[in-house]
Amino acid sequence: MADNKVIWGHSGTSETLYFHVWDSDGEIWGGAGFAAYSSGSWANYKIDLTEEGASRVHVGTFPAAVAGSYLAIVYQKAGTSAAEGDPLLGSLNVEWDGTDFVTVQAVKTVTDKIDDTLANNGGTFRFTAASLALGPDSSSDATAANQVAIADAITALSIPAASAIATAVGDELIDGDLTIRAALARIASVVAGKVVVTTEEGTLILTCYEDDDTTPLIILTVQTDGSGRTKA
Repeated sequence: MADNKVIWGHSGTSETLYFHVWDSDGEIWGGAGFAAYSSGSWANYKIDLTEEGASRVHVGTFPAAVAGSYLAIVYQKAGTSAAEGDPLLGSLNVEWDGTDFVTVQAVKTVTDKIDDTLANNGGTFRFTAASLALGPDSSSDATAANQVAIADAITALSIPAASAIATAVGDELIDGDLTIRAALARIASVVAGKVVVTTEEGTLILTCYEDDDTTPLIILTVQTDGSGRTKA
């Protein structure tokens, strides 16, 4: 059943109601499409709402606009013809898919199909030839060939191994010819490596070694001045 009806309840009976439709660009529906508003075209914007018997419930059909977000504004005709100045009764914000209103039920239908696809594929989105051949329900309305094509495209992606990524990052230069790997090695040698302290003619020498404890990586010299204070 089509879900394209604008339904409006009104306090009185035997009243003439109608509505206008505006799009998100600020243009109004004129019968064949949207355009900038013009006072002289008010009658062209009118979409009738017809009362169901004496129920005070008025029903009209939303126009065949493209999918999008719209505002429907409801008016009550005050004179013999619809005109500017007619009482404005209220408005409705609607989401339109081009044929029907987008409702909570429509969204639920989509999510149910996703659930069905998961159930048929063993509860996982893992791509395998067997799982991709299954449709989201018993009618198999998913196109298996398209699903397989998506899986093949993902498989064809050139994604480097984690070790290759780590190597490339480590080789990045951060200062002259100093790489990230070399900088991290120097930091590690000071924080956690072997450090040897020696003195030579009043100069304090700190030597930080690589993790083999034999290869010097950083050598710091600290000289004392006459007062006993140190300076690097």
